Amino acid sequence: MAGLNSLYATHEEDINQTPVMERDRAFVELNVLDQLRSLRKFTEVTDAIKKGHLQIHGVVYDTKAEQAYGVSEGQQGSDYMT
Repeated sequence: MAGLNSLYATHEEDINQTPVMERDRAFVELNVLDQLRSLRKFTEVTDAIKKGHLQIHGVVYDTKAEQAYGVSEGQQGSDYMT
């Protein structure tokens, strides 16, 4: 829970400016992005990515749309998957 509280504190202004109906989705996307950043901090992960042996992807499932979509830095909410 501490990680989520920290994430909220970091992005509190952005999250609070987001319409209430979209806040949960935005927070989930921020959490996925944060987890991707955390993975990239591991030397083994960065080495494997540089060698082309590993790709990491963030995916969020939208229950309302009943679709999953990829999340990447700079493109939150895009790349729907079926």
